[in-house]
Amino acid sequence: MPTPATTDAPSAALLRHFGFSAFQPGQRPVIDAVLAGRPTVAVMPTGAGKSLCYQLPAVMSDGLTLVVSPLISLMKDQVDGLNARGIGAAAVNSHISAAEQRDALARARSGEIKLLYVAPERLALPHFVEQLGAVDLAMIAIDEAHCISQWGHDFRPDYRRLKETLRALRPRNVVACTATATPDVRDDIVASLGLESPAVFVSGFLRTNLYVDVRVHAKAAARDAGIVELLRRPEAQTGAAIVYASSRKRVEALGALLGARLGEPVVVYHAGLDGDARREGQERFMSGQARVAVATNAFGMGVDRSDVRVVVHADMPRTLEAYYQEIGRAGRDKQPAQCVLFYHPSDLRVHEFLVSQTEDPRLRAHEQRKLADMRRFVYGRYCRHRAVLDYFGERMSTECPGCDQCAPEHRLGTVSDAVPTASRPRRERAEVRAAHSTPLRDPDEGDRDRARRALAGVARAGVDVSSTKIAGMLAGEPGCGATLERLSTFGVLRELGSRGCSAVLRELVGGGLLARAGDGLRLTPDGVEVMAGRAPVTFVVPAGAVAPRAPRRERVVLSDDAGLEADARVVEALREWRLGRAAGRPAFTVCSNRTLLALAAAAPSSEREFMSVHGLGAQRWRDWGEEVIGVIASARGR
Repeated sequence: MPTPATTDAPSAALLRHFGFSAFQPGQRPVIDAVLAGRPTVAVMPTGAGKSLCYQLPAVMSDGLTLVVSPLISLMKDQVDGLNARGIGAAAVNSHISAAEQRDALARARSGEIKLLYVAPERLALPHFVEQLGAVDLAMIAIDEAHCISQWGHDFRPDYRRLKETLRALRPRNVVACTATATPDVRDDIVASLGLESPAVFVSGFLRTNLYVDVRVHAKAAARDAGIVELLRRPEAQTGAAIVYASSRKRVEALGALLGARLGEPVVVYHAGLDGDARREGQERFMSGQARVAVATNAFGMGVDRSDVRVVVHADMPRTLEAYYQEIGRAGRDKQPAQCVLFYHPSDLRVHEFLVSQTEDPRLRAHEQRKLADMRRFVYGRYCRHRAVLDYFGERMSTECPGCDQCAPEHRLGTVSDAVPTASRPRRERAEVRAAHSTPLRDPDEGDRDRARRALAGVARAGVDVSSTKIAGMLAGEPGCGATLERLSTFGVLRELGSRGCSAVLRELVGGGLLARAGDGLRLTPDGVEVMAGRAPVTFVVPAGAVAPRAPRRERVVLSDDAGLEADARVVEALREWRLGRAAGRPAFTVCSNRTLLALAAAAPSSEREFMSVHGLGAQRWRDWGEEVIGVIASARGR
């Protein structure tokens, strides 16, 4: 709830200039620090009123406030809004004429305006900075300040040069605002701007009106069908929807698909469109002429439509910062909204490739860690809201307001090949719920030791050995092969069991310390450095991997008239998997009983072994081969 205003000066100015009788949570402490003349860093989520934290001090102070903003459309919205309230404001950017730029600077020098908005690139021009030198600068406000940090998700070199601008212009105060900054990014902002003893405020990351949902898909086509189904539902049609996609090509394809399937105009927006097309699309969406917009992350900043009921991620973002900023477009009116991320394993492979192209090894390792964090979020079995808050350094002190892990019964819509939490076995759901009370944690010595032992095991096994067999070797399981059983790393992670070792290997792949090589694994250069103890370990053993192992059940053999024999536990697990995949259809449409028993008997652990099973082929491998291998390995206790 907003903080009730009193009769003090900031509250009176809030009412007089902005018409608000109360501050939003987190605003007043920031405003007080700025008015006191203290350098300030404010990290507040989208929709929490960051702009007011410098706009109100600007109208209460003598002199000009220079606002550095990265997006021209955002500048225009804010300037128009301030002028409509009778607060003098102007912008200097490439969309206005030279005469208009000169006029804005003249008004700034004369004191006619209180706020002047500029892009960071403009401050790289020496003659422009010289012109500002004659202005009485009360403050420089830096919006979207995460762009300063090379560790941020939207780093811009021109932001990095702002320290030189501050030295040249010598404003009386500096305030930096952003919606997305981890502790590392916050520290980098302070250091990059040269702020001395700043006040740092972090608040309000919990969006209590958002239901956060993640759906993992085995088939790309089913993912797109799920997006269509979601946007067709009556609950999703009570307001607007934004669909974020990872590339221009994907935006165009999804825009065409949704336009055809939904039977309504769909806006597409990406950096490949010319300026007029982008402006037209944004205006159609903001004015309500179009309900659905499909866009890349270029559509993020400056979008302030309050009735966005659904934000869809058609592909996994690379970082949690980008993800959180984009879901922040939902529910700006404080009404309930849905945020659904549709994930397919190809998303991770694309990001891994792009990160691998980063030349700077230090920045590449950092990007790999961020990608690993995003992957853990997707596959995590803990509260989605808690995961986000932990990532940004804020603790969650209330119950989950709604996510697919804590309240699966409230998820909006279903899709054919994504198994919701509610359909998991009862025992597994209990484990999921029990994990909610355990926040994400920093790596401890046990994590570091296990990571190095696992890496050493992969190095000794070689690249021609499947990851399943490597997990068995690390766990000391018989049957992984005589060569592996003779290695010094046989059984070095016995306490985890094969299943826990498989989870550890997946985490190391996600963290960029291991890479897939066919069916096997290999160490990356970063993995070699960690194994040798020359680089720090950021790896954390997945929740539940270290647990007392249940005693192995006695093997039960089933036979059919063809003479096939299979472990009853595997047959039972495959039947349960087939039932979930059928999603209400007859089970035989997934695979026949004969094929299911053949799978259980063969217990394949690689693509080659899977393809040799009677009744299977390349299409089945593409559809659900990796899923089945995981089900079988889990049932066998590996």
